[in-house]
Amino acid sequence: MKVVIGCDHTGLNVKQEIISSFPQIDFTDIGTNGSISVDYPKIALSAANLYLKGGCDFGILICGTGIGVSIAANKIKGIYAALIFNAFMAKMAKEHNRANFLAFASRIKYEEDFKTMVSAYIGERFSEEERHVRRAMQIRELEKEL
Repeated sequence: MKVVIGCDHTGLNVKQEIISSFPQIDFTDIGTNGSISVDYPKIALSAANLYLKGGCDFGILICGTGIGVSIAANKIKGIYAALIFNAFMAKMAKEHNRANFLAFASRIKYEEDFKTMVSAYIGERFSEEERHVRRAMQIRELEKEL
């Protein structure tokens, strides 16, 4: 499994925790790797571009609240980032919404660890149930508007 992962300066510890929790995953770390302030929209764009080129199963983005990276990533056609706070949300993001990116907050204390949440996403499949497929396609159709 291949995963692209990136963070701003606040998310470095979370990114390292996720990478070390999954030695079996081939992570492509697009940064940042230091404490100097960086702009999270650029990180989201780099991760999205790598994902869209193909070869990655999904992506993970981290910033202070997770809000900024999820908003930035969701502006990019073909990226469906879900800001999650527990394993149930991770599971539903994939099964019902066909999310291809997970967004995490580095400044929030989660009740579940990152390994549990990422594992829940990985262990899930996209639902083939008609209503979920229909809704996911409606979301994708929104990219054609405007």
